[in-house]
Amino acid sequence: MDKYEDYTIEDFLSDEPFMTWVLTPDPAQEKFWNNWLTEHPEKQALASRAKNILLSLHPLPAATPLSADELAVIVHNIRQNIIPAKQKPLIISLISSTWFRVAAVLLIVLSFTFIIFKNKNTQSLLPAAVQYTSAVVNYVNRDQQAKFIKLSDGSLVILKPNSSLSYPQRFTGARREVKLVGEAFFEVHKNPQQPFLVYTHNMITRVLGTSFTVRAFPGEAKFKVIVNTGRVEVYERNKQDLTVSSVVLIPNQQATFTRKQSHLFKDTVTVPLMLSQKIATRVFSFNNAPLADIIGKLEEAYHVHINYDQAKFSGATVTASLSRLPLDEKIKMICKAIGAQCDFDNGTITIK
Repeated sequence: MDKYEDYTIEDFLSDEPFMTWVLTPDPAQEKFWNNWLTEHPEKQALASRAKNILLSLHPLPAATPLSADELAVIVHNIRQNIIPAKQKPLIISLISSTWFRVAAVLLIVLSFTFIIFKNKNTQSLLPAAVQYTSAVVNYVNRDQQAKFIKLSDGSLVILKPNSSLSYPQRFTGARREVKLVGEAFFEVHKNPQQPFLVYTHNMITRVLGTSFTVRAFPGEAKFKVIVNTGRVEVYERNKQDLTVSSVVLIPNQQATFTRKQSHLFKDTVTVPLMLSQKIATRVFSFNNAPLADIIGKLEEAYHVHINYDQAKFSGATVTASLSRLPLDEKIKMICKAIGAQCDFDNGTITIK
């Protein structure tokens, strides 16, 4: 028999799978509860009321994560303060009141919320190390020029000199995970079902689909994440690989971790980035523009060298709006306009 068929509102409020679905849903939970509610329309109103009560709490993770012992004490004390009806017969009518029981359950929900966010931020969401699920590529850029890398999901990486990137040949797990030492620019292919995580020294950068730069050279005093487009979450890890702080970045914002202060903070970049949408719309809209001018703007924005025969294409012009395209699609569009071919082999970009 389906245990949820006889659930009351307080049963839903104290049910761990239900609370997890409301407060920190994932695709599997969404599928289960949506299917169950469709099959049990008589419970939809009750489940909706329970869900609204949980959401009205606006639970937030603690600024400093609670230890397991602290959480256990909180839950124990709360349970001790819920007076058992059998021990207090004079107040049975009060105990049996729906709202009294709901209020008692909500106290436990608050503690449960701390547990959810603590576990989510430090374990399930952000594993301590990269967990590759297929053969790994270790790419080291020892040249003086940035190298172009295209990942199996279509995401692009511009790996700067004296930097290295470890990544799987194919992204097959629940997350797309790479490890960076040095500096790289990322244009991540959007996939909400498979978050993209970049691991560096003391930081993990988590995105769904966006463009940003990560700079984390060993020995430097500061590590940075700079966002061009989209939304990025940056997490600071301690020596035990637990998340101790995090910031959310939007375009033209950056997060900086300083070794001296051992602290993560965010601010706005002083000069708007060329690849941020507002600037890019203007910079990468061309009307009969010479190819040399377009290549110059691409190299300035992406900090990557593009090889082409200047004499051969001296008279070539392009009319196009390229602002919303990733770098490889920009190059392909340009080549199509001038009747050329493009090559992305060996970490270099060539128009021929």
